[in-house]
Amino acid sequence: MDDSAKHRKPNCRKQRRLPGVSARLKALEKLLHDGRPRCALELAAIQRQISDLETGHRRGLVWDEAAAVRAVQFFSLLRHWKGRWAGKPITLEAWQEHCFIAPLFGWKNKDNQREKLLRRFRYAYKEVPRKNGKTTECAGVALQGLFADGEQGAEVYASATKRDQAMILFTDAKRCLGPELRALAREYRYSITFEQLSGCFKPLSSDHDSADGLNTSRAIVDELHAHKTRGMWDIITGSTDAREQPLVVAITTAGLDRNSIGWELHETARQVLEGPPDFRDDWFAFVAAAEDGDDWQSPETWRKANPMYGITVSEDGMRSKCQDAKASGSAEANFKRKQLNLWVSGVSTWIAPERWDECRIKPESVDETRRELQSLECFSGVDLGWRDDFAAHGRVFVDRVVVDPDKQPEPDEDFTRPGGARPMASARSRIRRAWVDGKVWIPENGSRDIHKPPLSNWIAKGLVIVTPGNSTDVDAIFADVMQTAGEFQLREVCIDPNNARQFGQELVAADIPTFEFFQSKRNYNEPCREFERLVAAGLLHHDGNELLRWMIANVVMDADARGYVMPAKHKSADKIDLPVSMLMAFARALFTETDPGSVYQEEGVFVL
Repeated sequence: MDDSAKHRKPNCRKQRRLPGVSARLKALEKLLHDGRPRCALELAAIQRQISDLETGHRRGLVWDEAAAVRAVQFFSLLRHWKGRWAGKPITLEAWQEHCFIAPLFGWKNKDNQREKLLRRFRYAYKEVPRKNGKTTECAGVALQGLFADGEQGAEVYASATKRDQAMILFTDAKRCLGPELRALAREYRYSITFEQLSGCFKPLSSDHDSADGLNTSRAIVDELHAHKTRGMWDIITGSTDAREQPLVVAITTAGLDRNSIGWELHETARQVLEGPPDFRDDWFAFVAAAEDGDDWQSPETWRKANPMYGITVSEDGMRSKCQDAKASGSAEANFKRKQLNLWVSGVSTWIAPERWDECRIKPESVDETRRELQSLECFSGVDLGWRDDFAAHGRVFVDRVVVDPDKQPEPDEDFTRPGGARPMASARSRIRRAWVDGKVWIPENGSRDIHKPPLSNWIAKGLVIVTPGNSTDVDAIFADVMQTAGEFQLREVCIDPNNARQFGQELVAADIPTFEFFQSKRNYNEPCREFERLVAAGLLHHDGNELLRWMIANVVMDADARGYVMPAKHKSADKIDLPVSMLMAFARALFTETDPGSVYQEEGVFVL
């Protein structure tokens, strides 16, 4: 060592570093150079931690390595309970430790009034695609708040819009308890208690529990994107005032609605990550996602969006989901939102035209195929629409297998009979292949000019039937249904009770089994998904009807926060009556038992 080195002024930054800081910095730098691509917000989250470790002391932040280590080590007291890791202690991946758990609990602030160090973060926002471990991770955060935070009378909540959703995280936490923690806990159906500190952990939801009188010490707000209002978030955050160092953690995937509390907090997280170092020092944020312009079909994009890619998110699984997503716009939007964490519009186009064209039967095979239809079950739907515009009768011929009754799901409360009777326990079918066709009518003096193309061309080809007068000729549609019943094995006819109840009563009087199909996303979701699946697999066939092709191309799907979809008539560029009638028929093909005798003996019209 030379003389100048002996008298060199010591490095002030290194001198101020607390124990563990150097090791944390090295771990974060290693993450940045691990070869995995990252979006700008994920990079910003890592850079924020690096910056705080290097300069946070200048604004009063204190790094508590011991607290960070305790929080990380707490997960060794938990056990995986499903899959290939079942029974093994939970070990955090490097990104989970250094980008979430360690900073969440390692950072402290000096409370001058109380002359003590308190946790820096009061709020945390974590947004990652599905299957990246956020539920299990936050189950551990909740349990740490009950057993290891030292909070007397802790009140820990797993919160969601629906109790079933809140129970997912709560049940996950309960099943994660290792033997040491299980010996300290008392477990009940809707709570876990820790008698030593008089603490409790409960599921909480806006649709079931009263939120009055909460004194929250820690809460996990699950699937924030599904919250239609900010009510539950405000109630929980407002109930933390009496606690010294409360923590409210929001975990979510990307959503649909940019006028929601989910998007509002997403934007807050973005400002935290992109803003100056001292912006909302009480907020923790982490976002992993693809970015606009990325190729959503590329494995490199999948790696970029999913920190657990290759661990809990497999390339084969992503490839399969991506293949399904190519079949329709709604499936593509669903893939982008759930698997790539992109905030996409709730409205999307449905079936890609090229996919639809691939399902066309060769012209020379059409007659033979039509003869085969007599051996298949037929379900039909009638969409009367506006009485001065298109009306449609769509038919679906199916080869299907009914699920073993012992393996059927419980009846769905949304599939109820008239008058509020018990839900229908219909068999859940699996359609092996299907054929679709139908007819369309229009009144001669209705709202559309029948002499202008392309309508005039369709009329000339017999694809649209013109009826006299200025309103829908219901008798003509009735006659077509009766003809179908005489020629094929017509099982049921589906109608929209909003505009066809009288029509349905006439069908019942003619001994045609008829069901009322209420227009809701819950009712449409499965038939839409099944239709998409069959198209993607090349198992749905049609004769190339150009009017049907036009209407299929017009269909856009409107999705809600749960991902349920339905045709959005009011947002479609043009008419979609024939596809809508077919989807109603698909619903009955999926949910009707094989024996036609017992389904409609009590009443003529049921509600799906």
